[in-house]
Amino acid sequence: MSFFEERFPPCIKFGVTGGPRFSTSKATSQNGFTSKQRNWLYPLQSYQAANAIKSEADFEAVRAFFYNVYGGFDGFRFKDWSDYKVADGQGAIITLDDDSKQLARAYTYGARTFIRPISKPVPGTVTITGGGTLDYTTGLIDGGTPTSWVGEFDVPVEFAEDLMDVEVVNRSGTKGLFLSWASLQLQEIRL
Repeated sequence: MSFFEERFPPCIKFGVTGGPRFSTSKATSQNGFTSKQRNWLYPLQSYQAANAIKSEADFEAVRAFFYNVYGGFDGFRFKDWSDYKVADGQGAIITLDDDSKQLARAYTYGARTFIRPISKPVPGTVTITGGGTLDYTTGLIDGGTPTSWVGEFDVPVEFAEDLMDVEVVNRSGTKGLFLSWASLQLQEIRL
């Protein structure tokens, strides 16, 4: 798999549904107690974007994009309009096993804070406190003594299917045909 460092067509935003999905295994014993196991350290984002295609121009942009990432083959950037900004107090820096530094987003509620690694910061939007050189294709920081950051980020995703399942829809009162994509599922990939 390769990664296409382009963003999914920006015309697709209103009507997209989705968000984070965790994986939890649950088992209930005969006495009614439940045992749970968290399978993933971090959730994976999943989106349905078919309802966001509002015009033939939108459809054409997504179709061209689909061809250029070879269906589900290449990953690409996606702007999740419900969660794409890191403000003051939300930008964390995590240290990985090899001592490299990576951008992260902190979600705090009460006494708990969940830290989400960010691998696709948006070029030209990031300011790092403490300096360092940011690789916008990985979210890794080289040099400096980074302590926090602000800016925007994308989610690395791929098409969940290789099939472009199109329906020709006749909309009364309009000229021509309107094309509808039955299921346009995007799923986050780990990089």
